[in-house]
Amino acid sequence: MNYWSMAIFFMSGTGNSFRAATWMTEIANKKDISSQLHQISRFYKKSDFGGESNDLLGMVFPTHGFTAPWHVIRYTLRLPHGRGNMLL
Repeated sequence: MNYWSMAIFFMSGTGNSFRAATWMTEIANKKDISSQLHQISRFYKKSDFGGESNDLLGMVFPTHGFTAPWHVIRYTLRLPHGRGNMLL
């Protein structure tokens, strides 16, 4: 499948997840995929992801206790329903 754009949402405490998200964005740009990088914040009330059919969404975060941090889970649950769109 060809993607036109990509949005990567990241949460980083030490900077490692930010660096990985930056690498993903750089690779996408080299492949002519328009990409955006967004920081997940505890203060987001709802997701601002548009979710077009040719969009790719990535979530990058450190694990805490073998799972995602709670505010990342809460943010992910507020994403619009994808109806078949992929989530990395």
